[in-house]
Amino acid sequence: LGFPLRATAQPAEPRAGAATRTLANCIEIALANRPSLESAAAEVEGGRARVRQAFSGYLPQLNGSYSSNRRKSSFTSRTQSAGDGSLGVLSQSTISNFHSGALTLSQTLFDFGQNLAAIQASRAREASLRADADTQRKQVVYEVKQSYFDLLAARRLLAVAEETVKNNRQQLEQARGRNEVGFAPRIDVTRSEVLLARAELDLLAARNNATVAAETLRNALGLDGPLDFEIADELGRKMVELDETGALDAAYQNRSELQSLLAQQRASKEDVAQHQREHLPTVSADASY
Repeated sequence: LGFPLRATAQPAEPRAGAATRTLANCIEIALANRPSLESAAAEVEGGRARVRQAFSGYLPQLNGSYSSNRRKSSFTSRTQSAGDGSLGVLSQSTISNFHSGALTLSQTLFDFGQNLAAIQASRAREASLRADADTQRKQVVYEVKQSYFDLLAARRLLAVAEETVKNNRQQLEQARGRNEVGFAPRIDVTRSEVLLARAELDLLAARNNATVAAETLRNALGLDGPLDFEIADELGRKMVELDETGALDAAYQNRSELQSLLAQQRASKEDVAQHQREHLPTVSADASY
């Protein structure tokens, strides 16, 4: 207890003169760097392509074929010489090339809504994928906001811990001075040393927490290197008035997870309708040449 702790760990602070980024700037950085958003955008593009594929059921189908072959035929004939009347054998062969081609055009005229149900199901699945992408985007924004304010809070707690260590050192110096002149017992000096050691231990923990918070924000932003900028202090309190009914209505309207589930439900209903209509006849027109 007579040897106070010395906190040596330092948090990852940005370099001097670094630029300052607001919360909105950090959200823009995360939306541009997070690979999960690119994956979600690719899923949406795939769903859009499947909608176009479903529309192909209304388009005419054109099929073509071509074949080519070569045939060789040979025959033998007997000939009689005019001079001496002897018989001879004459062999001949013929090579013929054969080419054939065909075109077939098919158009669905009426299918009792089978293609329409398939298109609506594809559109519902595309809407579900868009809602999932929006969910992914909101999750990224939430992680950035949470890590941003956690870092601000950790740095404020770090400042409080540094101020506490400073005050305890001053109290220890005063206790030692009073003990040297005989106005305070040795126990006051020991008590001040214990308080200083605890404050320095809390300072070390606060610095570690600030370092972890900075790394958490870096991961949320999708950055490979350390943070090379300072963040603006936006830890002010804002009053929000919202009752329970308004909160539920806003959640049902804005939660993209719910919108995705509702879109999947619509897609399942359209799938059922499409399979039911498969039992009905299909009217089509075909032409071939």
